[in-house]
Amino acid sequence: MARISRVIQVLGALFILAAAVCLVVGSITTPIIASLPLLRLDLLNNGSSINFGTFGYCVLDTKQGGDYCTSRSIGYPAATEVLDVGFKGISDAAVDSTNGLTNAFILHPIACAVAFIACLVSLDAGTVGSIGGPLVGCVAWILTIAVMAIDLVAFDTIIRALSLDPISNRAYYGPGLLVVIAAATCTSLGMFNIFFACWYARYQKKKQRNAEVEASSSKNMGLGERPQTGGVVNEGIVEGIGGGD
Repeated sequence: MARISRVIQVLGALFILAAAVCLVVGSITTPIIASLPLLRLDLLNNGSSINFGTFGYCVLDTKQGGDYCTSRSIGYPAATEVLDVGFKGISDAAVDSTNGLTNAFILHPIACAVAFIACLVSLDAGTVGSIGGPLVGCVAWILTIAVMAIDLVAFDTIIRALSLDPISNRAYYGPGLLVVIAAATCTSLGMFNIFFACWYARYQKKKQRNAEVEASSSKNMGLGERPQTGGVVNEGIVEGIGGGD
């Protein structure tokens, strides 16, 4: 039975490892890898496109020819860049909100590091794995869900605004964000497996303990009945001797 809970726990650790790998990919999106955006904006009027990533953005196929990428930074003016290319359908409040949320993109590599730690801790077969695995894994799960939510909310304003003019512009989530969603799914499956493994192990220990208590009680009851049986036999012998006299 212990082997079953161990297999389930290792399976959960592998799910979290897969999530960590996905978060690595989500952390090296545009501008580190220009063709791996969280959000892609196609400017159909001039044939250019803008790839928004974790630490900056790239303008592909510019009018001057070639590509242009910003330097890597924590937080960048994503919505401001949309306004600069000529689209005016975003309010000032939405611009400030979107630009501010890009500062939280630093959670991508943080969640990735915590997920790797959770995977290593969960692989331990002792007390560290049974206690530390669920705790660190829960932190990794919360961070990954937060990363996904921030990405979706940050770019949702741009997508909804540009959808009002689909003829001139088109915005859609890129493969980088799909990988982040996959990471959130993997951490959820991993945490389910780890918590289930912990519950199953405790359930089996409790079941075994109850079985031992019942066996001990049955044994004690059996020992308590023997003297009574012996007394009955002795009384019969005495009565037999008395009758013979």
